[in-house]
Amino acid sequence: MLQSVAIYIIIGFVSLAGFLNSVLIGTRHVDRIEACHVNRTCHFDRSGEISADAVSQGYSSLTAQHSLTLTPKNQADPTSSAIADFKKMNAVYAKNFSVTMSYFYYPDHTSAKFMESSGGSYLKIGENSYSNLHNVETMRNARYTIVADNNENSLVVLDPYNAKQQAVTFGIDTLLHLCDKIEMQQDKSGRTYTLHLGSNLSAEFSTIKVVINPVNYALTKLVLYYKSPVVSGMDSDEELNEQKPPRVEVIYKNFNPAPVDNPELFREDRFIKVLQSKKYKGTGKYSNYTVYNQKLK
Repeated sequence: MLQSVAIYIIIGFVSLAGFLNSVLIGTRHVDRIEACHVNRTCHFDRSGEISADAVSQGYSSLTAQHSLTLTPKNQADPTSSAIADFKKMNAVYAKNFSVTMSYFYYPDHTSAKFMESSGGSYLKIGENSYSNLHNVETMRNARYTIVADNNENSLVVLDPYNAKQQAVTFGIDTLLHLCDKIEMQQDKSGRTYTLHLGSNLSAEFSTIKVVINPVNYALTKLVLYYKSPVVSGMDSDEELNEQKPPRVEVIYKNFNPAPVDNPELFREDRFIKVLQSKKYKGTGKYSNYTVYNQKLK
């Protein structure tokens, strides 16, 4: 469970817009949200079509579908604040940084006792990055992406991450307007945005809470509320009937916008040895790992 969530967290660090695309976009919205342009309000009526009347009356929508809450444009609303803050957070994570993380898996949306926990770290220097999350290492440089699963003793060799090729279709402002509702709260823990995703979105989650440090715009906490129980092939019928939708909390600490560069960390020869015909073999502590070559170039 936590290993799959770690993928979302990495996507989030690469681009917050990419993270939101991953969890928000449903195919039924794509043909309509193309009409939403950066810094332009998108208003949807109850049929899901853009309402020209509402736009002409000078209102902005806090929601995308069905539950329409209108706020005059001259008043601040949580969506506008979220758009501004999330763009600032994107700018922070576009630069060098390091951070540590703690993961907690809870059996339902309200339980105070977690069932599983784990930790990890993430480092980004320029276009290079290294993470160790749930005992899975991921190294990216200009030549390779290498995933070392120390739980399964396996190495996956992939092409390098290309931000331009992975560019998302829609911006943060467009994506946030797909939420049914956005709430904002600020206290000593930070600025919290609660994104209610709604039942019509093709997302694993019903709600996402994002907590930001309002001073440096670093992410301090992320809470993911699942829509449905997470089913395991080992679960009995009785266990399935008792399961509830879980939640995952990720706590971010020790954010450092000026980490020390460690070039050795981003060398692919720490993990693999290149053989003939573009074949690879694990090296060093990974010498007995099974290697899966998924590199296309």
